[in-house]
Amino acid sequence: MKVMQHIVIVGLPGVGKTSIGKLLSSKLQNSCIDIDEQIESRQKKSISTLIKKSEPNFRQIEKNIFIDIINEKKPRIISVGGGLVMDADNRKAIKDKSLCIYLICSLEEIAKRLDTSERPLLYNTNKNLSLKKLFDMRSRFYEEVANIKVDISNLDLNASLKKVYKGIKCVK
Repeated sequence: MKVMQHIVIVGLPGVGKTSIGKLLSSKLQNSCIDIDEQIESRQKKSISTLIKKSEPNFRQIEKNIFIDIINEKKPRIISVGGGLVMDADNRKAIKDKSLCIYLICSLEEIAKRLDTSERPLLYNTNKNLSLKKLFDMRSRFYEEVANIKVDISNLDLNASLKKVYKGIKCVK
């Protein structure tokens, strides 16, 4: 299947956006860009370091990089940080310039997957409570931008990929 537009993958931290994005990239033969990896590469600092120093500054860096990438002509698979959708300009860009996949998974399952040392907004917190707060804050924005919602609860990566791919084929 030939992809003619960007595919943006959104969802909570730890849901599997990066992993599924990379697998989807291979399947669709499109390059995959992970916004968090781009930020770390360009800033020469970890996401957690940047957020601890100044979350507003981090969000501006994230926005600038995302907008640059989504404005490129060549279609790509783009996995974004879980909080990117909090910004109205980012949501508009996702809606105007991409097919958006919202990955859904039970909060309990995400909590099991997470390594909180690399998740600054979940560091030194009750993961389940923190995830619930993030879900409550962000889910309406994920819903707003999503063309496809895919529940990957209790699925391994390959089964998740198949379900995502099937969703894309239904929209195309």
